[in-house]
Amino acid sequence: MTGVVEVHSGALVRFDGEVHIVIKFRSAEMVILEHRGTGRRVIAALTGLQPVEPKEDDARAVFPEQVLPRGWDAASSKAAAVERVTALGGGEAGVKVVAEEHDVHPSTIYRWIAAYSTERRVADLYRKRRNDIGKTRLSLRQEAMIRQVLKTFHLTQERPLVVQTHTELDRRCKLRRLRTPSLDTLKARIRVCEQRDVAEKRGDTRLANKLRLNDGSIPGADFPYALVQIDHTLVDLELVEDESRIPIGRPWITVAIDVFSRMCVGYYVSFDTPGMLGTGLCLTHAIRNKDAWMARLGVNFDYPCQGKPRIVHADNAKEFTGKSLEIACDMHHMGLQFRKLKKPRYGAHIERLMGTLMSEIHRLPGTTQSNVLEKQDYDSAGRAVFSLSAFEKWLANLILGSYHHGEHSGIGNIPPIVKFKQALTGEDGEDRPRGSLRINTDDERLYLDFLPGEMLTVQQYGLQLDYIQYSADVLRRWVGTRDPKKPRSARKFLVKRDPRDISAVFFLDPELNRYFRIPYRNLSNPHFSVWELRRVRKFLQDRGVEQVDEETIMRARNEMAAIEATEVERTRQAKRHRQYPKGAKAKVRRDASPRPEFGQGAVGLPHVFQSEAGVACADPRADHTDLDDASQSSPVPASRRARRSDVANAAASVPAAPFDEIEDY
Repeated sequence: MTGVVEVHSGALVRFDGEVHIVIKFRSAEMVILEHRGTGRRVIAALTGLQPVEPKEDDARAVFPEQVLPRGWDAASSKAAAVERVTALGGGEAGVKVVAEEHDVHPSTIYRWIAAYSTERRVADLYRKRRNDIGKTRLSLRQEAMIRQVLKTFHLTQERPLVVQTHTELDRRCKLRRLRTPSLDTLKARIRVCEQRDVAEKRGDTRLANKLRLNDGSIPGADFPYALVQIDHTLVDLELVEDESRIPIGRPWITVAIDVFSRMCVGYYVSFDTPGMLGTGLCLTHAIRNKDAWMARLGVNFDYPCQGKPRIVHADNAKEFTGKSLEIACDMHHMGLQFRKLKKPRYGAHIERLMGTLMSEIHRLPGTTQSNVLEKQDYDSAGRAVFSLSAFEKWLANLILGSYHHGEHSGIGNIPPIVKFKQALTGEDGEDRPRGSLRINTDDERLYLDFLPGEMLTVQQYGLQLDYIQYSADVLRRWVGTRDPKKPRSARKFLVKRDPRDISAVFFLDPELNRYFRIPYRNLSNPHFSVWELRRVRKFLQDRGVEQVDEETIMRARNEMAAIEATEVERTRQAKRHRQYPKGAKAKVRRDASPRPEFGQGAVGLPHVFQSEAGVACADPRADHTDLDDASQSSPVPASRRARRSDVANAAASVPAAPFDEIEDY
């Protein structure tokens, strides 16, 4: 509250214009404070304290996308330490006990308490990355002096020590009346130097050769499925919808490659942005037998790749560094390793495969090319012809046919499929056996383990995820159960869901270690995807609907479907008019033209009009012979045919008035 100072151990207060932490009370009127930045302690009277405004601590704000797992774990450990201080009753004695347990100074515990006690958020204890990392605080003259000393003194064949180099730097700076940079600063500048150049200039040829960039090999890739690299990219091709042929955008492709043989052991194509689903389905495709998949796609190639990789190698993208992927790989005894930062050779194989695929895609109609300069004025959307299913089949022919059976320079100019088979059969001339694959025996469990999951409680109605309720008898015994480790908390269970179809979720029974399919609680609900669910929620949000439940979602989905059907029909009519412009224009002219006025007795007769005398006359333009012939075969009643014949005879006996034969528009 404004104007109020909270004073207790660990509280933040302002004293003499600076932020301090309250260590403890010295008396009823005096407290011991510690400066938050310098750690200097002072004794202050309560009357001299001021509140710390919340905006002064905004620097501690942490955005979820900036959080690293290691830093978050450390912040959670700090929060647990603060909770333990509270459990011990607080005070200086409790702080000392916890400080000894965590091997830190008591002042550190007080800082944790100060950061955590206000809103009790773990994020407040997260150590943010400095904003000025990589930026120098030295002047241009100091930086120039460091470069000069490194070039003329340190990088020589005499190989002086860093301390000796710093002494020389100090001497030269004093001659020019410059402040000497610290030894740590000099070490930091040496570390950023190209180490191979440093070794060469200091005469260490052997070390320089070791630091030379090699041909891209990775240790451990000694047999098939020993190491599989996985990566994704946005395909440089516009696709169209199957029926309407309207351009719908570019798909993503996730690819897995066996580093030993260069075989593409699995891939996944969709319009979903990279995430756990695409990564999991790509790995699942790499592990499973491919016969059923090829039969569904309508291709027939020799594709022997199947089995669990020993190591899955991925880059440091956020969709690969999540805990879910790591846990799933661990469950299936697959090691998950991440590409070393700033080490391009460790991703060369997958990058080369991606480049090969994209170069072939760039010749297809609808390509976006690799950049705007290459694309120029090419209309990618207008030229697009491939649907997603057609592109999948084309890509299968490219990978399984052209790529797998083409010579590859990185493996001795032999096709990847030959390299793969030779290693398995022992025909590659190597002494050590390589014919080992870990075949998966439970495809359903493999598929479920790599789906994205949530931790949910079991309620009387069953499970609820994104406002949708699911229920089945298998959940009955878990209703209202408590967490064995935290009896005060409800127990949470792992629930998996395929985002492509949310009509059911998969519940993992912790005792049986088995997944059970849990359908909708309301079985009349339709099948749809999580992306469609998000569109429905966005539809409701745009209409100002705040109270959202399952019934509201289903009703909104039906309304959206009706709107979509209406718009599809309007689009179809508009396209029909564009395809037949002459007919459309003629129809507009007919609709806008004045109509002849029919008499009461001539309604419904297309070739009869009223003469000036008011007598029903036949239209001279009509061919009455054809009319009579047609009337003989048409299902028109005889009485009506008789009336038509009488009218035609009467019209023939009346002489034509002037201008009667002029067309009436």
